[in-house]
Amino acid sequence: MNKRFIVALVATSAALFFSVAGFAEELKWTPIFNGIELTSFEEQEPLRQVVVARIDLTAPGVAIKTSSPHPDFAPDERETIRETTPGFLKSAGLALAVNGAFYKPFGGRTITKPGDANLRGLAVCDGFVESRPEKNFPSFVLKKDGSLEIRQYDEADDLSDVQLAISGPAVVLKDGKVLEQKDQATHPRTAIGFSEDQKYLYLMTIDGRRPEYSVGARLEDVGADLLKAGAYQGLNLDGGGSTTMAARGADGEPTILNWPINAISPDGLRFNGNGIGVTADGAPLVAFDEVVTIHNPGEPVEWTPAYDGVDVASWIEYDDPLRKIFAARVDLTAPGIAIKTSAPNEKFEPEERETYRQTTPQFLKESGLKLAVNANFYSPFNAGTIRQGGDSNVHGLAVCDGFVESQPQKGFPSFVVKKDGDVEIRDFAPDEDLSEIAQAVSGNRVVLKDGEIVAQTDKAVHPRTAVGYSKDKRYLYFVVIDGRQKDYSVGATYEDVGAALKLCGASEGLNLDGGGSTTMAILGDDDEPLVLNRPINGTPDLLRFNGNSIGVTANGKLRAKLIDGRVKPNSGATKFVPAEKTAP
Repeated sequence: MNKRFIVALVATSAALFFSVAGFAEELKWTPIFNGIELTSFEEQEPLRQVVVARIDLTAPGVAIKTSSPHPDFAPDERETIRETTPGFLKSAGLALAVNGAFYKPFGGRTITKPGDANLRGLAVCDGFVESRPEKNFPSFVLKKDGSLEIRQYDEADDLSDVQLAISGPAVVLKDGKVLEQKDQATHPRTAIGFSEDQKYLYLMTIDGRRPEYSVGARLEDVGADLLKAGAYQGLNLDGGGSTTMAARGADGEPTILNWPINAISPDGLRFNGNGIGVTADGAPLVAFDEVVTIHNPGEPVEWTPAYDGVDVASWIEYDDPLRKIFAARVDLTAPGIAIKTSAPNEKFEPEERETYRQTTPQFLKESGLKLAVNANFYSPFNAGTIRQGGDSNVHGLAVCDGFVESQPQKGFPSFVVKKDGDVEIRDFAPDEDLSEIAQAVSGNRVVLKDGEIVAQTDKAVHPRTAVGYSKDKRYLYFVVIDGRQKDYSVGATYEDVGAALKLCGASEGLNLDGGGSTTMAILGDDDEPLVLNRPINGTPDLLRFNGNSIGVTANGKLRAKLIDGRVKPNSGATKFVPAEKTAP
């Protein structure tokens, strides 16, 4: 089963985005269950991505739950059984949950599999005391009369009125004031808090240890973010690789709402000592879907319809090298589908002015396309030419609407669309008859042939762009793989490109220009291009001006809602949500 990590949501009446906001700005809350709302935002200094759930404790069906005691309970020996936060959510029948207390033993295999656990600080489940109070581990407590409290409990305290409890290392918010802390370390964080009137419970995660996405938070930042969300009292819980927030999807399966740092491991999430979560009546009010998917070998790509005949997908491969992949599948038999390449230079001269450089989004918009990627290697290529329009010569065969812009070139195999609709990938000879070719672009490596990944001596890792097609030639595939961005996407070898195309369903595949050129763009629902990946050239105004591009026309309006959940310009955290999955 895929493990899913969400940074944006869709509801019928509201869309939730990451926002960079000051304390004066009102947060946008999206109802995800009856009595449960969610918001997410970005903060700076340190850069951090924050996800907060607000739970109305007066709503019917809402109840707070913590992890059950060990079935063979023994104090200080077997207090609970380690499980992941999604596992806790599902076994306890919850709507939403986060990880809970610090625990021991900790380290090595204990965090990667179930087993006996002992908790730090007070822990109570349905009135049963699993772990006694501990110095320097203050507790969040729900009493049997329904009141809430955060304070340090002593060993001698009477616990008979405590319904449930969970503990952490620091009170971060007290009576609406952020508490100063000696500890200024920055880590992923999980926290709990409640409003002054005790109507609302807040559960919060802050991702960390990913420099270009979310560095993490200091304890004072945790208090500030809880205060921003509306809390009056707040407690920091276990964090680091434990930090996880999960919600129940419409299919009853857990969906992870943050990006746990332990998820960099193919084995997945941390097994924690306990968790805390809430029940809620009814089905989810939103459609949860992937922002990024850890793809498990052997599982098919999950496609989302974008336009009539055009589907999109994205996922992350966590084997070496780490790589984020975006793909498009085009049904060449669908009405309205046509392949287009960049037009010749208005002052065309062979090997002098063959095309005119433009960004892939510019090509998409000017050509009236719905999706496009960059194509041929080109010259002149330098720091000046890649940042502005200008005359360009492309390497290898290039044809636009039957017009030959560039002749075949040794070492640059081509993808061609013939005038009869047939498609082909192969080397073309310089003197070959090209009269039957309608469109053509070229690359530097055939990476997939007859369904087999082509072995390559070049093992370099870079951002990549590729094109391929299925064995029956019904489907065309475009793939881009981001790179040169540590902790997000390192890039891909040529063999990785072949593997990605094969996973999509291709039988034949060609690597195109990559590096800073690698770009995939789609026409948004506002009729403006949206860059789906994260080009290494950086922000949108610095997208590379490429020698040519290739794309497709398609009928209809955008069928998928593309939510720009990007945490900073051009970060590539774009999410695909099928319209038919949106809650009624």
